[in-house]
Amino acid sequence: MNELKIHFENCYGIKRLQHTFDFTKSKVQIIYAPNGAMKSSFAKTFEDISFEKASEDRIFSDRVNHRSALVDNRDILKDEVFVINRMQEADFKGASTILANEELKKEYDSINNANQYLKN
Repeated sequence: MNELKIHFENCYGIKRLQHTFDFTKSKVQIIYAPNGAMKSSFAKTFEDISFEKASEDRIFSDRVNHRSALVDNRDILKDEVFVINRMQEADFKGASTILANEELKKEYDSINNANQYLKN
């Protein structure tokens, strides 16, 4: 993947967001926004893509919705989307491989293993 173009309108509070992420120089992109600004709505919209579900605006349900995500100028496939919602357990064994470095991975694995022990 070299490029991800998104265009979201009236998706869970995102009034309008158009952006092209360029992956030719770096395979990592960071999205930063203050609390309440759009990160959860962004994730929810991608989650809808992965479940092939229509996105919506929960508050203003009469507003026309638009959602497109293109990978290298083709529609993104549902199997190309993976969303980890915060405050929810990851349900796959390789969750720690998404962390930034080996030290964080070890810390995550240690905490996760301890939590599994406490649950049993």
